[in-house]
Amino acid sequence: MKKLVLLFTALLSVAVLSSCSDDDSDNNNNNNTTTASVITVANLRSYVGQSNSQISSSITSKGYVLTSSEVQENGAKTYAYTSSTSGAACSIMEYNNIIFGAYYTLVGTDQSSQLSLFKTLSNEAYSIYTSIVHDYASTILTTEPQEFTSHQNFISAINSSTGILTCMEAFNVLDQDGELTSMTQLMYLSSNIASKGFGSVTVSYTDYTIPSPLDIK
Repeated sequence: MKKLVLLFTALLSVAVLSSCSDDDSDNNNNNNTTTASVITVANLRSYVGQSNSQISSSITSKGYVLTSSEVQENGAKTYAYTSSTSGAACSIMEYNNIIFGAYYTLVGTDQSSQLSLFKTLSNEAYSIYTSIVHDYASTILTTEPQEFTSHQNFISAINSSTGILTCMEAFNVLDQDGELTSMTQLMYLSSNIASKGFGSVTVSYTDYTIPSPLDIK
């Protein structure tokens, strides 16, 4: 559970940074009629294991532009793709020319559409993992946190809840020794508690079997 909290903290950081970036670039999807395509869970999973140069055209074809690339102190390289017509962004994490993690974030103020997108991506992740042995965890925060061990119960609770502040979900794949090998994470953050009034939906896929500076053990 400690690992899960730390990884969701990383997801939250991505969402907040995307919110700030979107706000600074005169911006958001309230004044635009064209939006970049949603980057799905399947898309993110397909990027990992390749190099950024191999998948860059796939991302840009969906309406994104490579806006920055940065080498971290640990040797990892982060590529940021953003949409000029919506609060959508994709972050690629690469080490030794191999992508080990990929994130998609959509920032905006329409809570209803964002929660709908979260459920769509959540259901997609569930459909992918029905054929993969995995551990599962999810949480809904309204006035009190609710924890779930079933995707179906999680989605049912979202549909019947009001005043949701955040939803978090993780599909964890473990090896025979119980070590985490990969994870798909999803998070919805309500504009009621998010930075500058912008809510967000964030989804990520990380493969811990690929050599990288990550150490979660």
